[in-house]
Amino acid sequence: MGWASGSSLFTAVITAAKRYIKDDKARRKFYLAILPEFNGHDWDTQAECNGQDPVFDRILREQGYYEEGDWGEPEEEEDE
Repeated sequence: MGWASGSSLFTAVITAAKRYIKDDKARRKFYLAILPEFNGHDWDTQAECNGQDPVFDRILREQGYYEEGDWGEPEEEEDE
């Protein structure tokens, strides 16, 4: 069971962060500081926030919320 409403709340966080924290490194630190609070409340729909901020997207990939082929990334075809 997860906390699906976390995505709509985190979308608001991303919107504000992009508006008020122009520096990518500072925004990354902010996201990394706040993510544990969301994840600690059983948020399991992080991927729904993909595409809103490349800085956040990179964090998702680094922390394993991303699988090859997700979010418009080209999948490699398997040989049969």
